[in-house]
Amino acid sequence: MLRFAFALLFCLGSQASLLASIEARSFLFITDDLDHIGFEGSVKDVSFKAIADAKITVKHSVSNSERTTTTNKEGRYRLASLVPGIYELRVEANGFQTVKVEKISAVAGVVIRKDFQLSPATIAEQITINAETSQPLIDTSRTVVGGTVTQKEL
Repeated sequence: MLRFAFALLFCLGSQASLLASIEARSFLFITDDLDHIGFEGSVKDVSFKAIADAKITVKHSVSNSERTTTTNKEGRYRLASLVPGIYELRVEANGFQTVKVEKISAVAGVVIRKDFQLSPATIAEQITINAETSQPLIDTSRTVVGGTVTQKEL
């Protein structure tokens, strides 16, 4: 009887480790639908804080069809029920640089996890100064101070 209990415990332990192993691998590729594919992941900034409302666009390279979603408040996104093929994934967020990943090959039955870390956008400003003024211009390259004295002022 003791031998049977030990064998049963051993078998249950093996199944538990097998399930844990399957769960760990499912983090990268999750079987969702055997006919379709999907993308999921998160979008964070360089300090690893979630970026909410980032726009995620996936584009099928053959048909040029696009699907778009936005990240939730935790910076997560998910696009499901896409046809298998080669895709381009683009991430855009206000104040951050756009990131594009091309030639992502996906076969049916998987969800591909792709996490993004966005860098701040470069600041590009154009300042226009209107040189028209009623005040006299000052020559800052000379150290001589001078002016015109009119006859009335003498």
